[in-house]
Amino acid sequence: MKEDNSLGDRLRKLREDKKLRQVDLAKLFHISNPNVISMYEKENRIPTTEIILKYSELFMVSTDWILKGNNCKSVGVLKGYRCDEMLQKFSSIEKMCFRDAAVEQLSVLIRLQELTN
Repeated sequence: MKEDNSLGDRLRKLREDKKLRQVDLAKLFHISNPNVISMYEKENRIPTTEIILKYSELFMVSTDWILKGNNCKSVGVLKGYRCDEMLQKFSSIEKMCFRDAAVEQLSVLIRLQELTN
């Protein structure tokens, strides 16, 4: 099986894995010309930051994986937790200072993981 070595390969694979046509993806991204998706996949055009974020959100993959092909591909599963569960837990934190603390703690854990890998 071919590895997803280039940005265009990864974008194409994301779309094909969900059995979407280029025209379907263009509609989802509110792009009037479906050929733009083809240009991204053939690397004739560089997607904007906004488009990269849309890919990340739609396909639940990290922007790092989209751009560089490294780090964890999926952001949908986190040690047994799904994103919607994590967001629900985070949303249940009412005080902003506690939310900030939760984000800071996650940042520390991510950094620790990077140091131990």
